Amino acid sequence: MGIDINHRYDKKKRRTEPVSQDPYLRLLVKLYRFLARRTSSKFNQVVLKRLFMSKINRPPVSISRIARRMKKPGCEDKICVVVGTITDDIRLIEVPKLKVCALRLTEGARTRILKSGGEVITFDQLALRSPTGKKTVLLQGPRKSREACKHMGRAPGVPHSTTKPYVRSKGRKFERARGRRASCGYKELQVKHEIEHDFSRGAVVAHLFQKSKIRGSNPTSGQVLRHRLGRRRELPIKCSSAVLCDKTVRTSWGT
Repeated sequence: MGIDINHRYDKKKRRTEPVSQDPYLRLLVKLYRFLARRTSSKFNQVVLKRLFMSKINRPPVSISRIARRMKKPGCEDKICVVVGTITDDIRLIEVPKLKVCALRLTEGARTRILKSGGEVITFDQLALRSPTGKKTVLLQGPRKSREACKHMGRAPGVPHSTTKPYVRSKGRKFERARGRRASCGYKELQVKHEIEHDFSRGAVVAHLFQKSKIRGSNPTSGQVLRHRLGRRRELPIKCSSAVLCDKTVRTSWGT
């Protein structure tokens, strides 16, 4: 009697061909599949893999990003290769002379590159000029800059989280309770930074506190007192960043 092996996790879940039925894209896949197989160039393997990718994983690249990259030493007379779209950037005043190869260019980007004396070629022309990817610079756009990616990660409002929350609007009346009371996730205790001047000893006693997260119920006065006394520090009377006023000075700098 044999053993029933679960082959559910044996699959290699990756694309081996593009989903698009565009005949021109499929001809490029056929060309670079041949080059990746018959040459030992890593460039052809990367280009073939990116030709399979979805549009989300092929973000556009602006001409300002290309110009910034091609300014670096050693990039003279090299071809910038983008497996995706090259877009215009109106913030770039002067476009340098560029040689680019891409699947697609916007009309504005193509016009500005050609007007500055540059050159635009296709991937089949690139395969004739550089079959192994010599004298090329392979670029891609930022994949994690989508609006959807800003909402991914740790829950918004928890300590050390930079995740963008889903809110209807930013204002006083929209989703403002989380972190302000214990019944809505947690209670965040805000303790101000205070400096008190002690004239009898000629010293500045500084209470330097950090924000503490006290979860569950509301903090008791004992918890707050222990928190305040735990970070007491004495400073010399010379304190250029603080202004003494009525025996109490408030400042915004931390520990």
